Amino acid sequence: MIAGLTIQGGDNINSGAGIQVIGATSILTLQSGARVTANDAVSFGSGIFASTNAQVTVTGTGTAVTANLGATNGGGIAALSGADVFIQDGATVSNHTGTPGSSGGGVYLSGTGTTLTVQNGGTISGNDATTFGSGIFAVSNAQVTVTGTGSAVTANLGANRGAGIYAQGGADVFIQSGGTVSNHTGATNNGSGVYLTDSGSTLTVDNASISGNTNAGFGGGIYASTSAAVTVQNGAVISQNAATTSGGGIYMATSAGALSVTASRITFNTAGGDGDAIFQAGGSSAVSNSCIVCNGDNAVDYSGGTTPLTLGGNWWGSVWGPYHSTSANGLQCSPGDSLNGANALANYGISVTTPSASCSAAPVGNWLTVATAGCTGNEIPTVSSIGHARTCVGP
Repeated sequence: MIAGLTIQGGDNINSGAGIQVIGATSILTLQSGARVTANDAVSFGSGIFASTNAQVTVTGTGTAVTANLGATNGGGIAALSGADVFIQDGATVSNHTGTPGSSGGGVYLSGTGTTLTVQNGGTISGNDATTFGSGIFAVSNAQVTVTGTGSAVTANLGANRGAGIYAQGGADVFIQSGGTVSNHTGATNNGSGVYLTDSGSTLTVDNASISGNTNAGFGGGIYASTSAAVTVQNGAVISQNAATTSGGGIYMATSAGALSVTASRITFNTAGGDGDAIFQAGGSSAVSNSCIVCNGDNAVDYSGGTTPLTLGGNWWGSVWGPYHSTSANGLQCSPGDSLNGANALANYGISVTTPSASCSAAPVGNWLTVATAGCTGNEIPTVSSIGHARTCVGP
């Protein structure tokens, strides 16, 4: 246990310039304002290196692993080979600047059984990796959990991929119970919030939020590729994310796995091109009992995949259902969020049972006609006239 002390100035050590914690009986607790800062390792964990089933807990307001210098893997903390790391109760991992080619500016995780838990108001913020995962990098079946109100991966700097979290090689990421991945605004090629790749890699957003992540080329909130799978459920919110090209909220790449969204809200996302809310280039996507409201025009775009999207049973901001510009069945009259009209309606799993080509009355189809998935008044557009003109109040 280290309480109230500062560990600083460790230098020229391959791994763990500040502290090394190795072995199943090795337990490190930093508390009561302890700080690990200004240490410099070459390879792994400038601040702290943990390995071989060791345990590290950073706990309490004012306790911090901060501003350590540029290890290639894990400027703040590197955990390998079954080590467990807990950032909790107001503690922070922050302000690490990576060397060229670095990954995991805040925390680097690798190996089956290796875990990071950010809980009870712990935060990972202000870190910078030049390559992958400015906040967190997880690979080789490692697991990341961000849980509880106030627990956040937030405002880390831009990376090539995954400014907030980068997960690869079977890594699992859980954002849950009020946890957030938010406010990543630095230039990032793909996945400002979360970047996910490889078969077996999963992201689950459960009653939590991914919001305010911008300045990505593709996938402002979430980017998934190479058979990686994404689940958004139980009141989760994907909101105010932005991409300069496609997939402001969620981008499923040509090689992606499955996207499942249930009882959640995808709102106020934008993209410079297609798919302000969701862009499916590959894989399969099923969205149900959710709010898809107040996203930019061309909210959902099907470009390809193993199956068409399945989008029946959602609230689109209007009893007219989603807007679809090339439909001759009334959807072209809707002020609701839009489907890319360049694709046939069948590609979206939306059916119309009572067409209204003349726009004289709302058509009837397989979307919700009331906001049953937790939509608020702000997420129901004000309609000034029939047609896609609408005004959305800010979130």
